[in-house]
Parts: sequence; C-alpha cells; structure tokens
Amino acid sequence: MVEALFSRRIFYLADSTRFAFIGNYSCSQPLPAIMKKIITLIFLLNYIYSFSQIELLKGKWITDDNEMIVISDTLKSENFLGNLDLRSDNFYVRLIKDTISFQSRFYSSTENYKKLHTVRYDLKIININDSILTVIPVSKNSQKFFKKEKSITFIKEDYISAENFNFEKLIFKTSTCFGTCPVLNLQITADRRVKLNAVYFKNEFESQTPQNYEGTLDSKSFYEFIHLLVSSNIDEININEKNLCCDGAVKTLITYFNGKRNYINVMFEPAILIKLISYLYNIDKKVNLYKTTEELNIKE
Repeated sequence: MVEALFSRRIFYLADSTRFAFIGNYSCSQPLPAIMKKIITLIFLLNYIYSFSQIELLKGKWITDDNEMIVISDTLKSENFLGNLDLRSDNFYVRLIKDTISFQSRFYSSTENYKKLHTVRYDLKIININDSILTVIPVSKNSQKFFKKEKSITFIKEDYISAENFNFEKLIFKTSTCFGTCPVLNLQITADRRVKLNAVYFKNEFESQTPQNYEGTLDSKSFYEFIHLLVSSNIDEININEKNLCCDGAVKTLITYFNGKRNYINVMFEPAILIKLISYLYNIDKKVNLYKTTEELNIKE
C-alpha cells in the first residue's frame, strides 16, 4: 500500500516506460535528447507525487501517550516531534520514498560555519490514510527520541473525538515577560461565557490600565476551543514547573472536566499545547468582548 502511495513506484513506471520506448525507438531525434526529456519527465512526476504526499501528511498527529508529529512547512524548521516525556523539538522535514526524515540542520563555529551538518530522525511509513498514520522509527536518533523501535500509530487531530469530554470550566493566567506579553486572567465556562481581566502593553515599558471584559463565544468558536482541549490531550498532561528560569511569560492553565481538575504551570510549553495556548492568548479575536466595571469573580 505504501509503495503505491510513494515515489518508488514512479521510478518503476518511469523505468518500464523508458525500456519500452527505447526498445521501439524509431524517432529521428538523437538518443541523448530523448533521454533528457525522459529524465525531465521523471523528475516532474516525482515532484508532483512528492508534493501530494506531503500535503497528505501535513497537520498535527498525536497518540494517547502524548507522542506527536506536526508537519506544516517543508521549507522552514516549523515541524515538530514530541515524545511521551513531552520533550518536543523543531525540524526541517523531507519525504524520501516511504520515509519521513525530520532533520536538524546546523553549522559549527569550529568549521567557520562552512559545512552544513544534518542530523536525521527517520520514520518509515507503514500505513497512512486521512485519519491514521503508522510509522516505525528506523534511525538511531528517532529510536532514542521515541524510546522504542516498534511501530507507533498516530491519529490526525481533525479526527479526534470529543464525545466523552464533558467540559466544565477553564482558567488561564499569564505573567509578564521581557517584552510586550499581555497579562491575562481568563475564565471560560461550559455555557460559553468568557470573563477576562487583561493588561495589554503598548511597548516594553508602557502598559494600559487593567480592564475587565465579558462576552460569549459563538458555537463555532466554542467547538474549536473544545476540540483544541481534546487534541492537546489536556486530560493526560500535568506539568507544574517549579524552577521557572529566563524571561518568558509563565502560563497557568487549570481545566475542569468530567469531574476532574487538571493543572499546568509552564514557561515554555511543549509543542502539543502551542495551538491551545495561542487560542487563549488571542481570545479577544475569537469573541466580541465588552468592557465591564463589575467584579469578575474568577475563582480556581
């Protein structure tokens, strides 16, 4: 199945076409010119198929153990791998026949930045469709990263069901950073109501007056929010970092669901939480908020 999807078959097809064509060669063109056209056609077909395959792989794929693959851009290092320890790294990515090659690329000062080094984390595709991706770590780096050599099955986030997730309430708090990070105290409840106390910064040294806001998410935005909670495996992740270094914003995320309480406190969130936290930071763009002088009474 995989061979039918990936470029190996292109070369088989191209080879068989070439042999058949050459065997019946009767054209007046010189052979080198014909070969150039055939080679050009092979590369063109290979590019088209590779592009369609990458498009099929694009998106966020996760497992029940918080392992994750994110493929978003083949030209930039905006692709991620995440393991069960919530370690996540960003990579360039290439598709080489039936193997997804996540690549860390760097230059070394000891070589005067002249030589590009590539460290590969290779995953061989065993099965793929719109909703399921099964791979095997086949390089030492990918085996070490995922701590296994056996196959791993990922589900695409669009197909993760929220049917058994009964949301009750979420509280999201953020601190200042060395920059213009807003200071938020946000609450979203099951009735789609939003309460927000926010301090926004005009620049690094000047902030606006703290202001209270209220609003109600529409059904579409609320569904997006619930789906982000579920696809972020919020029911499985508990992080409470004590030694928060550096100058980033501290994010505290408290989620109530199914009669449970989940607590996350982190400065640099793992990649599996990036989309959810981005949504919460930009809540003012998701809902029509109005200012209020009433006390918000946001309680943990």
